Amino acid sequence: SRPDWESIFFPSPPPQNYIFSSAFSFILSLALTLKGAMDKAVKNRLIPSSPCDGVTLPKGQKKEAVIYDEAQTQRLIQAAKGTEMELVIDIELCLGLRRGELLGLQWCDIDWEHSKLKVIRTRTLADSKIVVKEPKTESGTRTLDVPLPLMAKLKRHKVCCAERQLAMGKAYTVSDYIIVHPDGKPIYPEYLTQMLAKLQKKANLPKCRFHDLRHLCATIMLMKGVNVKVVQKILGHKDITTTLNIYSHVLASSAKDAADKMGKFLYGGVGA
Repeated sequence: SRPDWESIFFPSPPPQNYIFSSAFSFILSLALTLKGAMDKAVKNRLIPSSPCDGVTLPKGQKKEAVIYDEAQTQRLIQAAKGTEMELVIDIELCLGLRRGELLGLQWCDIDWEHSKLKVIRTRTLADSKIVVKEPKTESGTRTLDVPLPLMAKLKRHKVCCAERQLAMGKAYTVSDYIIVHPDGKPIYPEYLTQMLAKLQKKANLPKCRFHDLRHLCATIMLMKGVNVKVVQKILGHKDITTTLNIYSHVLASSAKDAADKMGKFLYGGVGA
């Protein structure tokens, strides 16, 4: 039998600096590179067959989302108040943006008159460099309705940024990005993750990934009865199947609630 990819690249014992829990993407990248090289060698008749044939590629471990309940969500909101994470948390819980989409937001993306916000770029980290580009899919580029309280917060934040720029002068970094430090510098992606961890510790909350806030937003919307097709559009999923697969547990709960309500309506809560 052929060895798996981990044993190919890291014979026992593995290097001391090798961390199995975070090496999936690294191993997969090496595996695909090696397979491509071997396939080319076969094509050029340098070797009779590829040693990679029949080897199973590694599978990433699916991480379960940590979804806060209503009380925990309120504690997170309260912990963020008065910090540079307040607006971040509000936007995430209202709109469920991906981290890169959130950091890519610029003031020109806001339609102040109609309370709408365009998601047209992402700002992510790749090879230790900040990369700004369009969303991967057409559905990722979208226009979202923004709740009026959040619009008011965005307006106050814009005014606050202008006041800081005036007070700090040249020490203030001028950019069109919305999510910035007090000195105007656009926030680094991993910084959000670190700040979220601090908020969780402050509020005595279970640890969750920044991406889990997106799941929390979707869960709240579905539990409040928002149509799944609308949730799909807000999240920017390419098709509704993705939304249904991710949030099937929430939809099952909603279906049970719907059945209970219909039973109460038809039978007055009396058992058949």
